[in-house]
Amino acid sequence: MSSETWRYSFFCLLILSFLPVAATAESVCGSPATPISEVQGTGPASPLAGKTVTVEGILTQDSRSDGGFGGFYLQQADHQTDNDPATSEALFVYTDRDTGASGMRLRVTGKVKEYHGLTELVAVRNLRTCGKEALPAPVPLALPWAVNPEHLENMRVAFRQPLTVVDNYNLARYGELALAASDQVQPTEYLPPGNQAHRQSARNRQNRVLLDDNRSRRAPRPVPWPPAGLSSATVRAGDRIDGLVGALDFRFDAWRIQPAETPVFLATNPRKPAPSAPAADSLRVLALNLGNYFNGDGKGGNFPTPRGAATMADFQRQQQRLIQTLQAPDPDILALTELENDGYGPHSAIASLASALGSQWRFVSTPGQDGDDEIRTGLLYRADRVSARGSPAG
Repeated sequence: MSSETWRYSFFCLLILSFLPVAATAESVCGSPATPISEVQGTGPASPLAGKTVTVEGILTQDSRSDGGFGGFYLQQADHQTDNDPATSEALFVYTDRDTGASGMRLRVTGKVKEYHGLTELVAVRNLRTCGKEALPAPVPLALPWAVNPEHLENMRVAFRQPLTVVDNYNLARYGELALAASDQVQPTEYLPPGNQAHRQSARNRQNRVLLDDNRSRRAPRPVPWPPAGLSSATVRAGDRIDGLVGALDFRFDAWRIQPAETPVFLATNPRKPAPSAPAADSLRVLALNLGNYFNGDGKGGNFPTPRGAATMADFQRQQQRLIQTLQAPDPDILALTELENDGYGPHSAIASLASALGSQWRFVSTPGQDGDDEIRTGLLYRADRVSARGSPAG
């Protein structure tokens, strides 16, 4: 190639580099796109998993905030659905791109992926806004499930009835509450242990939905429910929650709703006042799980502990709350679980707890009989009201 030809070719390439690139079909709003229902399919997994598709729908809920799930929920507009009740019209788009907001129509190109049972669009290579559009109407729902709600995955839903809180164990851990149509009694309260009770327990778990906080963060601060915070109220098992509207999500092997609106909390199971002190010649026994009471080395060191507090300050807060809880009912005997299994010396966890309760408290020692687990049970009693008789046995 002559030097003149080379210079001409280079000049042409330079000009072309400054010319606008023709828009591709995948980025043109309103161009043919793959219906979201085809991505979801009628089964538990997408028939298009592993393939790159272009979809167009409405951003119904955003989870790209700090601590969120790193994406958003995209749903087909109501006038563009396939009218097949067996297919979901929504999916989760996993991306950190900040384009779009709730109520905007988006055109997205990415790869279909099944992530632990959730159909997602990942490896997003195109994300374009296409104007604003009304949110799809939420699908009315009720518990117990008539069928597995796979056909509603990621779609906007609204529960028609107030739901009952049946488990709040993960409220402070993951910001979630387990809800059911009504209280779910433990099957072994009315059935003998065995296959029948086991099957009923499985049915109970299947007919729940989790009220989630649209976050993937452990130990959220502040705790999301109730909306005003635990300093003003609490959520008790047996309370009810109304007005649940949001995206029906499937994560960590459970159906959950990521609420789009603040639900209404109904304190329908208030704590009863403590019973008055009985007549003389009676004892009050209190049992409590201490939630891993570990006191380090008992002298302010050896934090974080294997299961309990991470710092001395955390331990002091934990101990203060526990002492208030244990003293409020004015018990004579305490039967406690999740005590650190570190013996009975002056700096042991049980000795530390007895000292914090007051000079009148004593504990029962069973050295060598507490097993090799990191936690154990323990008995404490008020020596001014109770006296121990005989030799204790582990």
